[in-house]
Amino acid sequence: MAGAQRQEGPTVLVAIQPRAYNHAIGRAIGTLRPEWRVRVVEPDDLPEKLAGARPQVVLCSQPCRAPGRGRPCWIEFYPRPDSAEVELRVDGEGGARGEVALEELLSLLDRRVAARAV
Repeated sequence: MAGAQRQEGPTVLVAIQPRAYNHAIGRAIGTLRPEWRVRVVEPDDLPEKLAGARPQVVLCSQPCRAPGRGRPCWIEFYPRPDSAEVELRVDGEGGARGEVALEELLSLLDRRVAARAV
C-alpha cells in the first residue's frame, strides 16, 4: 500500500542490576514480544537514554525518576542474587517481594504497555 506508514510497537527500556540479569531479561522480553522495541541499557546510562528513547515502560533497578504526566510506566525490579526472590514496585507504589516467573513479568509488562497505548 503506497504511502502507508509502518506502525511501530511500544518501546521498553530495560536497565537492571546486576548486568547479567539486564541482558538476559532484555533478550527474553525481545524474543517473546518481537513487536516491541526492547532496548537494554546500562543502568548508569538510563537518565540520558530515557529522553531519546521515549519509552512507554521502563523496567529497571532504580527508583522512579520520571514523575509527571506523560511519563513512562516505571517498574522497579530488584532481583536478589542470593535467592529467587525479587522486589517489584510499579510507578513508585506498592512493594511486592517474592518469586516472579518470566510469564508473570511479561503479563505485568503487557498490561502496562496496553495501558499506555490508550
